[in-house]
Amino acid sequence: MDYNYFFNTYDFQPTIGFDSREKQAQDAGVDSELCQMFGYGYYDCENPPTPPQPQPSTPKCLTFTVESLGDKENTFDMCIEVDAKEEPVIPTLEYSTDNGTTWSSYTFTEQSGEPIVLDTVGATVMFRGNNESLGTEFQSVQFVISQGTAAASGDVTSLLNGVGGDIPAPAYCYVNMFHGCTSLTQAPALPATTLADYCYNDMFNGCTSLVQAPALPAETLAEGCYNKMFDGCTSLNYVKAMFLTNIVTNYDTYTSGWLFNVAGEGTFVANVLATWPIEILKPDGSTIPDGWTVQTASE
Repeated sequence: MDYNYFFNTYDFQPTIGFDSREKQAQDAGVDSELCQMFGYGYYDCENPPTPPQPQPSTPKCLTFTVESLGDKENTFDMCIEVDAKEEPVIPTLEYSTDNGTTWSSYTFTEQSGEPIVLDTVGATVMFRGNNESLGTEFQSVQFVISQGTAAASGDVTSLLNGVGGDIPAPAYCYVNMFHGCTSLTQAPALPATTLADYCYNDMFNGCTSLVQAPALPAETLAEGCYNKMFDGCTSLNYVKAMFLTNIVTNYDTYTSGWLFNVAGEGTFVANVLATWPIEILKPDGSTIPDGWTVQTASE
């Protein structure tokens, strides 16, 4: 037998529970010394190799990283408030200031959450929770920064399931969450690809320090989901949105005023498969702002 030809051209088939090359070589009459000569040692059936174990996904908790301290107290101060028009539903949340090593319950006194005070640029505070939703038709859960500035990162969905990732955005869930937060320089990720009515309504309204919108991966929009989402974000100059829903004929349903009063020049990245007429603009910021460049992307 031409063993070199065997080892280089033999059509090895996977054999579960065995070193496939060695086992098939032995079945073909090649002895152990030749297996070792060509780099295939004997398979020890009593000590089979341990198959690789799947690694748990790394949590992507909502995180705020301090970029500057406030002038008044030379600290960074933030809290969470529940703004309710009827009996409030207080969310169950935890926070960590040591990169997730230890977690503490975030406590509310009536509708105002405890203040988080950090005194170092680069310090972080992370949040997670287990909640069916946060906002309702009659309440919103708002992050308030009263001193300093911060960049958000991680997934906002960690407030619902503790780890983040692509889970559906419930109706009204994130309404007004960062409304008027002029100290927010970067938005967290919004990974949900399934949206419900008014889920992001007014979410970043008035965030004047926000330059780039979080990626919006959902292809199908829900009623009011993006209404006034970035209204008044005067520094915003980049939006990437993968929706296929026609917002030109239905702008008052899905995106009413969502990009009103943003930067005069910017870039809008649309889904390459979108068939709605992206060249048609509405003066109230309900489609793509006039003066922005339009690009397309597949993902």
